[in-house]
Amino acid sequence: MSTQINETCRPIYDRLEKELIELIPKEEKPLFHAARYVLENKGKRLRPLLAILTYYDLSNDLELAYAPASALEMIHNYSLIHDDLPCMDDDDFRRGRPTVHKAYSEAIAVLLGDFFLTHAFTVVLESKGLSSDQKVKLTSLLSHYSGGGQLLEGQLLDLSMTGKIGHYYDLLNIYLRKTSSLFCASLEFGAVIANQHEDLELMLKDVGQKIGLAFQIKNDFQGKSKDDKHDKFTIFALHSEKQASMLIKKNAEDAITLLTESEHSFTHLIAFIQSMFSL
Repeated sequence: MSTQINETCRPIYDRLEKELIELIPKEEKPLFHAARYVLENKGKRLRPLLAILTYYDLSNDLELAYAPASALEMIHNYSLIHDDLPCMDDDDFRRGRPTVHKAYSEAIAVLLGDFFLTHAFTVVLESKGLSSDQKVKLTSLLSHYSGGGQLLEGQLLDLSMTGKIGHYYDLLNIYLRKTSSLFCASLEFGAVIANQHEDLELMLKDVGQKIGLAFQIKNDFQGKSKDDKHDKFTIFALHSEKQASMLIKKNAEDAITLLTESEHSFTHLIAFIQSMFSL
């Protein structure tokens, strides 16, 4: 990450980490203990950071964005917890620590994923400083992008293609839903919190799709050995590593072009995307 965007993101990241923990009930119950176990194992927080930086470029009061952005991270973690289960990807470690079903139990892992999913909506609806219309819009976006036509469908399509080789359209269909969906939600969250018009939301949706495609292909490089072992359908079934690298660069640059051509100055968001893909 460049020095300039790192200086901008560091206090935002630190404040976000604090917000995430504070949003979990303080009771020492197994479910909430497991929730803190997951959230204290710090991740990149890309989705909430994208939401906050989008809002930052459109407005001034960062405080309004932390709670809704945290809801996005909860949805992301719910998907990871369920992804790691033996009936899905069957992973024993996440970010260097035992996955929830290994550290606790499969039952806790299922219920914790359910908790994060439902609690995310509570967090949005109880966010301070937002109008009722904004909360309705945000919950609608959250429901759409985490639901059966987007995130869940992407996960199901991904599982259904194990051991198979499809067409590029099949891969695109998986990646746009499995990965791009929450990036789209993140950018559109920023616009809604900033009270922007729907035309801007549509443009940011396009940006989110391209960021998601670039990110998933980059992730395919990082998980290549594991994916090969599990016979997963990834970009390498259809393209060489050189071609895949070019697709990462093209999608990321196309996303930045869309932002550059906007009537708004997305300085921080563009810098963050450039840092994500080392452009």
